[in-house]
Amino acid sequence: MIIIDQKTIGLVWIELFENHHVQPPSIHIMIGNPDYRGKGIGKSAMQAAVNYIKNTFELKTIYSRHLANNTPVINLNKSLGFKEDGVPYIDDNGLVWKNIKISL
Repeated sequence: MIIIDQKTIGLVWIELFENHHVQPPSIHIMIGNPDYRGKGIGKSAMQAAVNYIKNTFELKTIYSRHLANNTPVINLNKSLGFKEDGVPYIDDNGLVWKNIKISL
């Protein structure tokens, strides 16, 4: 959970098994409270998760995914060094996703 000023504003999580067409390990984030978006909180949380995986596991790549039209998350992931991994795909709900990865 990401807690600021005693409020839960979002979460970041790591998956160690393949889930939703994303290879493990994968990192995901959601800042649910719009008042806290665009303030660098998500970037700090994602960087902490990347560092945790890098320092805890002997892995060379971390994966994630985002909605293909979510420009703020695309920019966040690019700023952390994530690159595109494959072509966009549509899930059972009709949402278009893009897989990404970062090499450590």
